[in-house]
Amino acid sequence: MSRPRPDASRNPGMVLSLAVPRNFAANLLAAIAVALWAALSTRGWAALLSCFFGWCLLALAVSDIRHFRLPDYLTLPLVPVGLIASLFLDRADFQGHLLGCVGGFIAFLAIAEGYRWLRRRDGLGFGDIKLIAALGAWLGWQGLPSAVLVAALSGLLVVIVQAAAGRGASFDRPLPFGAFLSLGAWLVWLYGPLALG
Repeated sequence: MSRPRPDASRNPGMVLSLAVPRNFAANLLAAIAVALWAALSTRGWAALLSCFFGWCLLALAVSDIRHFRLPDYLTLPLVPVGLIASLFLDRADFQGHLLGCVGGFIAFLAIAEGYRWLRRRDGLGFGDIKLIAALGAWLGWQGLPSAVLVAALSGLLVVIVQAAAGRGASFDRPLPFGAFLSLGAWLVWLYGPLALG
């Protein structure tokens, strides 16, 4: 007996997951694309670190879109590696990266607890909180606001497009925010924080 197919219209994350390729060749091509992007945007050790960072972000985004999970074995190693990378690439502002790691964690934890207190349900998963700490280690506190802004706007755009397409998207339904954070972090890592004015 065939199993019923899940209704993707009820979940924006599920709709996204249908667009993420599951075969090895497609995933390999995505990884190669990340490496080429990094090589064109950075040089030397920065290119190697960018490949590592980009591949981790790609894996995290795919996992969050497909399963709404940000595995610890991907997020947690990013913290020490990001801090070590900052010693090589941005030694003068190592404190800024440390502050981004700790401050990002505290800020997202406060947002998650505040949302839970107001709405009596979870808004941010603990995986997102650990991910923002890792991103702070890589981007520094100066880069986090831009990464979060890109994530929020891109997530909002996906919800609006799905709602306009009649796919039943809703602001009350779960969204793989870690995937959008990964996108924002990658763009900020390569091109720097958004410039205002």
